[in-house]
Amino acid sequence: MMKGFVESDYQLIKKYGRIVGYFEGSTPVILTTDFQLIKNVLIKDFNYFINRRVIESLALKPADKFLTNLKDEEWKNARTIVTTAFSSGKIKLMSKHIADCSEALVNLLDNIPDEERKMDMNRFFSGYSLDVISSCCFGISTNSASDPENEMLIHLSRIFQFFTSGNLKVMLAFFFPKFSKFFVENNLIEFFPGTSMNFFKNFIDKIIESRKNKQEKRNDFIQAMLEHEEIKSILENEMKNSENTSEDSKFFKWNKNLKKTLTNEEILAQSMLFMFAGYETTSQTLCFIAYNLAMNPSCQDKLFDEIETILKIIIEKMLKFFKLNLIIKNISEKNLIMIQ
Repeated sequence: MMKGFVESDYQLIKKYGRIVGYFEGSTPVILTTDFQLIKNVLIKDFNYFINRRVIESLALKPADKFLTNLKDEEWKNARTIVTTAFSSGKIKLMSKHIADCSEALVNLLDNIPDEERKMDMNRFFSGYSLDVISSCCFGISTNSASDPENEMLIHLSRIFQFFTSGNLKVMLAFFFPKFSKFFVENNLIEFFPGTSMNFFKNFIDKIIESRKNKQEKRNDFIQAMLEHEEIKSILENEMKNSENTSEDSKFFKWNKNLKKTLTNEEILAQSMLFMFAGYETTSQTLCFIAYNLAMNPSCQDKLFDEIETILKIIIEKMLKFFKLNLIIKNISEKNLIMIQ
């Protein structure tokens, strides 16, 4: 365990097989690498496994409102609202931000001299992950991929250092959750650096306040949360100001089933979760992909050829639409008087 949870889990699976049972203090735990079982729990039979395990000492404000720490109806309500930010239409609007960040990373890597191309890709992928999250969630450009000293990147690294191997605080949180909660509440111990948590809290609060004051508007995660709130507020006002007549019965029936909006505290929590959950997982996945492609050049070549083929098809289709638009434009210009 002193080597960290990842190494400990790996050794248990290696020794006992794909499904292992053990205790963390008095808490029974099942550890598995059976993909089908994991898929059933997380997707197929998810309605039986809604509530996640909550580590009390790690679920204090603002983390107590994280979607992963909410339960039952409170979870369902927040999940319903958060889901609206990930509709195909919303993701399509965010895709431009992702493409811009990807292009910036490619340009950065292209400009690295050949003699310096043996490098730590985690630094670049960590910066890229933060750039995408910052753009898609908060509507700001951080340029973290090209700036390893970026303030946000430094604070995120400090927060994730909590889970490094050999951290006694991790074992205290998992094995003695009630004791560790008492220590945290009485400021006797700090699991996450307070300065870093406050940095992100203040940072996100300012963005929420700016959006609410209509100072700016972007197609991102926070905007989706706030727009849901505005729609709900309008409907509530209409319900209060209208008379309960038979003509309004359909409206009341529909409005009755609407979920409540997220509070500022809940929007802050989901935004922080969006960042924390997406940052490390994305950067590590990209690192694993890059490493394995580098170690298997034949697979890399096949992937490159496939992407090239798909891009050619997309470009050809786009050119067809370009010609169509050109025809419509020319006809419109020639027949301007008639159209008017």
